[in-house]
Amino acid sequence: MADVEQAMRWNRLDGYEIARALDSRGWSADSQLVDLMERLAMDRYDALQEVVREWVTAENIRPAMGVGDLVTIMARRPGSFAEQPFDGEITRVMEDEACYMVLVEALGHVRDGFGVYGIMKAYEDVTKKEK
Repeated sequence: MADVEQAMRWNRLDGYEIARALDSRGWSADSQLVDLMERLAMDRYDALQEVVREWVTAENIRPAMGVGDLVTIMARRPGSFAEQPFDGEITRVMEDEACYMVLVEALGHVRDGFGVYGIMKAYEDVTKKEK
């Protein structure tokens, strides 16, 4: 179980990457393991989202910022384990999940078309950018 927990720490929603991490620990990573890890990751994510929605409602959590606000977040560049500050813009507020979608051009995010539209960050992990 410790292997699975460690593998899911960095690869929270990607069954293939979780299986690859387990393979590096001596597991036999086949398509069945990938499917199982994918289901496990999604079940874990769904349970967390349900608890967060209940918490937001019970505590009357509200966003302090809105769409268009310029902000700073901590994030990792693809392939890096070290977080660093990035400036971005809030493009969406997900009140049920107490999260902002933050577009960070330095991370390759796009406003439209194909690509990644931003990174989800909890309210408390986003600070308004100083002017």
